Amino acid sequence: MSLNFASILLGMTIAPIIGDLLLDLFSFEAMAITLGSTGFIAAAIFYFLTKDPIKTQLGTLSRE
Repeated sequence: MSLNFASILLGMTIAPIIGDLLLDLFSFEAMAITLGSTGFIAAAIFYFLTKDPIKTQLGTLSRE
């Protein structure tokens, strides 16, 4: 399972639960702000934790 697929499944599982709780406890604005900010955080984590296989491959070839 790739990191991309795991992130998609995790987001599809957690987002409705968080959205429903925020909608029940607060308002639409709170739900939108929270889900939007978690999306930005998840994108940053995904960006910094993934590696480009082409750059990795080129880096190994240049060292030989």
